Amino acid sequence: MDQCGGADGLDDQRCEPARLTYPYSNSRAQDGVQAIDLNGNNPGWIEQTVTLVPGHRYRLDWYDSRHYIMGSSVTTTYNVLINAAPTGFSVPSGVSTGAAAATDWWNAQTMQFVAAAASTTVRFAATAPGGGLGSFIDNVQLIDITPTVSIACTAASLPDSAGQTSACTVTSSAAAPAGGLSVNLTLPTGGPRYTVSCASPLVIAAGATASTATCSVTAVANTDVGDGNVTATLALAAGSGYIIDPANGAATVTITDDDAAVAVPTLGGWALLALSGLLAAFGLRRRGSR
Repeated sequence: MDQCGGADGLDDQRCEPARLTYPYSNSRAQDGVQAIDLNGNNPGWIEQTVTLVPGHRYRLDWYDSRHYIMGSSVTTTYNVLINAAPTGFSVPSGVSTGAAAATDWWNAQTMQFVAAAASTTVRFAATAPGGGLGSFIDNVQLIDITPTVSIACTAASLPDSAGQTSACTVTSSAAAPAGGLSVNLTLPTGGPRYTVSCASPLVIAAGATASTATCSVTAVANTDVGDGNVTATLALAAGSGYIIDPANGAATVTITDDDAAVAVPTLGGWALLALSGLLAAFGLRRRGSR
């Protein structure tokens, strides 16, 4: 049959022309009591179609080994295909079970991919002839590892003076994969009160958990009185390979008006009485001088 089924995913399922093997004295399954030999009588394959979330990142884990009859000098290869497209992940199978201790028979393998469609077919296909002696595959697992991304700006408030800048960083809950993680941003347009120096997408480098590229909001210095406060909001936008943290998917920087109006002096009660007395005396003097 062309498709495997079962609650435990690809592990220990039979698809022709791959062949289900049993634990002979020289071939022990990595997990459970069964493994898959990718060669039935010729190079074969095994596949399963699963329902995934488009745009989510998945990790495919499995173990491989050479057929137990193969000598240690024999190399047999296979490829991993996602929806019939080779991933370029072509690996030689593990050490020969006939030439090493049982603990060394199996090699752990892993790869990652972003689901392009809800219906996704994962296939392991032999790529080198070997008659009935192919690569053993066992304990296949498919895990959703989509990271959650957030954004924060420090500081959250800037006076509208010279040299006032808030640095903004995008952070991922897991290390970025090979090639990095590109995160889309919705940026404010800027204006007379501030400037924005960010690019979208913002890239988190492979193996890192935070962006390092310059992304900042800078206040424009001015001395205008009464122009009030303004805000600049940077928001994460949907993209491939990540989930936006609903609680930290946007960061707002407030540009405050730090220019105080000049106070007009006022006279207190006693000062007003003294002033009125002076004015009265001035009036009397003017009348007496006539």
